[in-house]
Amino acid sequence: MRNLPIRSATQPDLDDVSNLVRFKGCYLLKAIKQVKVSHQHTHTVAIISDVEGTGELELRLLGELFKDLHQNIGEYISLEAAIKHYNRGYFFYLAWYDTIQYCATNPVLDRIHQSVQKKARDCQKEAIHNRVMSINEESIKLLCLSLFLSPSVTLPYTRAKKLLLNSDNIGDCEFCLELLSMASHDKEVWFVGEMLNTLMNPIPLKLWEAQQLGS
Repeated sequence: MRNLPIRSATQPDLDDVSNLVRFKGCYLLKAIKQVKVSHQHTHTVAIISDVEGTGELELRLLGELFKDLHQNIGEYISLEAAIKHYNRGYFFYLAWYDTIQYCATNPVLDRIHQSVQKKARDCQKEAIHNRVMSINEESIKLLCLSLFLSPSVTLPYTRAKKLLLNSDNIGDCEFCLELLSMASHDKEVWFVGEMLNTLMNPIPLKLWEAQQLGS
């Protein structure tokens, strides 16, 4: 059993809680799972993660107090955890939790919000890059890649997310046209036609012209 002074903290890193008896903060609820400790006994634990994802911790769920907690998996929650000693050691358990709303005046929540946004955009960029690299026709792939890698091009997040959700249901030409349309959202309309005119394959240009004519 640890012999610790009474010590608590707010928003500690999860790889630095070993000397605490209690802590509270906002953390990502990654999963809830059953941990088998013997042939007859299992424990339910919640796995939480730091804002930056650098540390994880298992919190035991005692009794039936948190049976609805699974509804918040993948979300950030405000929580308090405490330590419980037993004859062979100790474990952290969930004392209470609450859902949280983003608030720009709260520095912790603002940090979480920025971290989530960055991770989402990084994942989106990786997914778009993978889709571009799967294009068979070299000229279309190179055009899409040049747009993707251009420092002057910013893809609108919501439109890019919608494109990725539908990317498996559209062909390479349609994907190229949608990507070019997003990349040129702040440019003159002729920019799209000029870029498509550089392709050996005339289909993307014809698709774009049909869209402009409303047919």
